[in-house]
Amino acid sequence: MRGDAPTPKFGRRFWYSRYGEAVIEVAERFTPVAEAQGSADASVVIENYLSEADRRMHLRRVMADSLAGLFA
Repeated sequence: MRGDAPTPKFGRRFWYSRYGEAVIEVAERFTPVAEAQGSADASVVIENYLSEADRRMHLRRVMADSLAGLFA
């Protein structure tokens, strides 16, 4: 925090930044599937062909891997 005491805003900023990166990472994982299906991009596959539970599971896995080192 560059000498400043951490605040909830710092935590939220980190969380949403990392979550955004996780969404991109999940999309990149589904890009080959989208290409094989002839979809415009991975978001089509993710939004239309994965259940909400499956979307959350993929994001949880990426986030868990990302945050594992912080809380070890």
